[in-house]
Amino acid sequence: MAGVVDYLFVGRGASAALTARALEGAGLLAGRRVLFVDPDPKSCNDKTFCFWAEDTEPVVADLVDLIGHSWEKARGGREPMVSIAPMRYHQINSLDLYEDLSRRMAANGWELRAEAVESVGADDQGAYAVCGSEKVRARWVLDSRPPQRDLAQPDLAQSFYGWVVETDFPWQSDAGVTLMDLEVPQDGATQFVYMLPYAENRVLVELTRFGTEILEAELAEQRLRDYLGAALPDQATYRIVHREQGIIPMTEHRSERRSALSERHSALSERRSALSERHPLHGVVSIGTRNNALKPSTGYAFKTMHQQARDLASHLAAQAADNPTQADNPTQAAKPWNPPRQHPRYAFLDGLLLYILRRRPHQGKAIFEQLFAGTRLPSVLRFMDEKSTWQDDLRMLMHLPWKPFLVALWERHAGWPLRLLLLALLLMGLQALPSVYTVVANLGLLLGMVMLGLPHGAVDHLLQSGRFQRLPTPTMVMVYIGLGLLMLWFWFLWPWWSLLFFVGYSAWHFGQADGRSWGMNRYLSLAWGLSVLAYITGTHPEETRNIVQAMTKRDPTWSLSVGFMAIWAIVGVYRRQSALVWTSLWLMIASQLPLMHAFGLYFIGQHSRTGWRDLRRGLQLSSPTLWRAALPFHTGAWLLLGMFYTFKDWLPPLDFGPEGSFFVFLACLSFPHVVTMHRFYIAQHPNRQRSESGESNQHEERRGGL
Repeated sequence: MAGVVDYLFVGRGASAALTARALEGAGLLAGRRVLFVDPDPKSCNDKTFCFWAEDTEPVVADLVDLIGHSWEKARGGREPMVSIAPMRYHQINSLDLYEDLSRRMAANGWELRAEAVESVGADDQGAYAVCGSEKVRARWVLDSRPPQRDLAQPDLAQSFYGWVVETDFPWQSDAGVTLMDLEVPQDGATQFVYMLPYAENRVLVELTRFGTEILEAELAEQRLRDYLGAALPDQATYRIVHREQGIIPMTEHRSERRSALSERHSALSERRSALSERHPLHGVVSIGTRNNALKPSTGYAFKTMHQQARDLASHLAAQAADNPTQADNPTQAAKPWNPPRQHPRYAFLDGLLLYILRRRPHQGKAIFEQLFAGTRLPSVLRFMDEKSTWQDDLRMLMHLPWKPFLVALWERHAGWPLRLLLLALLLMGLQALPSVYTVVANLGLLLGMVMLGLPHGAVDHLLQSGRFQRLPTPTMVMVYIGLGLLMLWFWFLWPWWSLLFFVGYSAWHFGQADGRSWGMNRYLSLAWGLSVLAYITGTHPEETRNIVQAMTKRDPTWSLSVGFMAIWAIVGVYRRQSALVWTSLWLMIASQLPLMHAFGLYFIGQHSRTGWRDLRRGLQLSSPTLWRAALPFHTGAWLLLGMFYTFKDWLPPLDFGPEGSFFVFLACLSFPHVVTMHRFYIAQHPNRQRSESGESNQHEERRGGL
């Protein structure tokens, strides 16, 4: 296609249709070349768009010609049908919206290309979309492709399957919307029936599931048959005149995921933010669900998409009035469009609910039933619209079951670092009883190494084989033993340099694991790893000196104050990463424990657990399965450790002292593991490595906005 189009819409769905209406209404498309790119002909009614609003709201006035049905009553849970005045519940057929856009395209001469867009980006010449082998350039690219999801683990989704049924007799006399009827089998998730009565004898009845497993059509049809069999009079028949199904992701927005410190997603968000700062996408605008219009806890998006379309039209119209040259040339500095983000209060509450539905979906039914039983439906709808007051929210929360939310609050926001902090406090308190402390601390250290410390480094055969091979190959075993013996030989020849090498790659390894969880780049991750090792040893100068002296025959002296780790706590506050703050605080408490116990608490409780979690997710194996897979190497490691301690008394060169022998053994065992894990992390997120090494000269946008 020759030339540059003015507005290129990637997709022709609801958000594109609403945005085109808004831009046309603002006079921005008159005389402009407009192109839509979408392989879908949009010729069927594949979706039902619904929203609630007062009659005075812009969404009703703007779309009155498209609204197909409206209801003044609704119900949820086991509650009766009630009025939702001054609001009404509105429905728009997707086909009506598609056909409205098609009429506007024909009337204005807007173009259509029936093909897929592979990527969207911007460079020095402006914005573009890649269609097959062609790079189509535009002054503005409005991208409505669904955001890409991280599929490394099952994510929460709202999946639904529905029928439009007709009967020969009326059976919906008290016409109103059924938002959630939870009196259906839950099937290990949170399931409910959603009903829209189009007429007394024509109803949309839809089974919806909140869960990590997608609702299967066969199961949904059986549940719908059972539901209608109970709802209709005895022996009543009905006709299925339409079927619809879909999947709506219930994934938190990027900013909320970062606040909640979801490890993998936080790292992805950080990398994308860094890329966006280096490669601003002038002229590229994300719209619809790509611009976080979808409220993840409810699945509603239409009303927000309409508001975002109006806001974008107002923004571009104001920009065109202020500076017409910049409005037509996005490669010049332009005033950015920043659509409002979700309020932190609603993001926090949404996050708790989504956490419960993801981890304990069976609790959803009781939560929603108590929500509707204890709170007036108009108040619930205002909360879902994010227009409630904090007093309204507090009253609503008082009617919900408190235990699931407290557990979710603890697990999600306090999490593992706070538990380590409490454990460090407990151990510090037990020091008042020396004999009890010695037994508890040493037994805990031994159990931790058996259950997690060594097993997390004993599954390298799964990573190197590229498949879930349960037993390591003889060649791999020999390579590992050979590398370990080579490292031991280095310790004999150059103990001091071997120690520095061990500290260096350990700091890299520790920092890489923790840094991925907290969205750090490689340099900040290395600084963290070095700081942890320096802090643990530096706050135990005498113990460190004795161990290093036995290992290297040198007499080094260094120390760090307990308050050094407060620097990282401040960094955590600045980066809004509570896990980093809690980790820094518990390390400060652990500095008051003996060196081996302080190191063990970090090595087992923080590093090994983080590595184990990453392995479990990357290999998609359960913890018991992964532990059994680690057993061959795990057992071999303990045998080698026993042999190491046995022979050190026979050969003077092996006399590194009790603690020093443990660290030398760990160094010999861990070096190939560090290399294997580094490759594993690169394979998990190769884009991060490329972006940090400066190999990417141009940013292919997958999510950002103007």
